[in-house]
Amino acid sequence: MTMMACVSSTRVNGEAGEDYQLSMDDPVGYVEFEVDAEELQIGENQITLRAHSKDNAYSEPVTVTVTVIGGELQLKKVSTESVFAPIKLTGTAQVSRPEGLEVVVNDDTGSKAAWRLEATATPLVTNQGRTLAGNLYYQDGAKLTMLGKDAVEIARQKTAPGIDYDVTAHWSSQQGLVLKTTPAAVPGSYQGTITWHLSTVPEE
Repeated sequence: MTMMACVSSTRVNGEAGEDYQLSMDDPVGYVEFEVDAEELQIGENQITLRAHSKDNAYSEPVTVTVTVIGGELQLKKVSTESVFAPIKLTGTAQVSRPEGLEVVVNDDTGSKAAWRLEATATPLVTNQGRTLAGNLYYQDGAKLTMLGKDAVEIARQKTAPGIDYDVTAHWSSQQGLVLKTTPAAVPGSYQGTITWHLSTVPEE
């Protein structure tokens, strides 16, 4: 005679699911349980199983966490143009900061991993091809790192699924992009391109 037991109190994120039968022939301590995809949400899901026999002998509930990674990691908003505050050249080094720059990251993957925002930049030149005597930098506290062809880390964060993170809004007076000219700078209108690189940080 084969004795049967059923799994009761099956719940997915607190919602009761359908009971199903277990066989005594199944491996001890192993349950194969299928969940419909529409019952799961992006991010963490709590699935609870509890077995009982026909004579109402109940097991302790077992809860497992299932993480669903969906959506995408994206730059939700990036300023297509930003102007640095005008510099009055006086024969000495000058500093300027961008006006109206906005960079917003949205991580809708449900991953627990952090994301990393990096930037590269081209030289600042005039329409006539004259290169500015100066460079773009990223300031993080007291440290200045020049932006060029090598990627510079701008931000690293863990954010909840679907939450917008405004990178530039979190900059303090000692953080952000900085334009520094040298005493050799010549007046003119200079342009360059900043490229943003967004990626997931591998978990250690």
